[in-house]
Amino acid sequence: MEKAMKEFPRIRVVWVMEDFKGWTVGGAWEDFLLGLKFSAVEKMATVIDDNWDEWVTLMFKAFTTLTGTELRFFRMERLAEAWDWIRA
Repeated sequence: MEKAMKEFPRIRVVWVMEDFKGWTVGGAWEDFLLGLKFSAVEKMATVIDDNWDEWVTLMFKAFTTLTGTELRFFRMERLAEAWDWIRA
């Protein structure tokens, strides 16, 4: 992502989260602060499976509120739809 951000002012991301094991609260906070560096992300499609924790959704929404990133969640079986949305 860092390479893409150097080359393009705004980028779009499809993030596939398979077999998510979760974060500790401290680890999630560190990742959240690191994520603020990625303010060049214009749109982010997050593809999730059944292991996804709902509280992590709140973390993603906070990140997108602070960075202005457009965010949508998709279930794994809708991966093609996530790609269509990110390209639109």
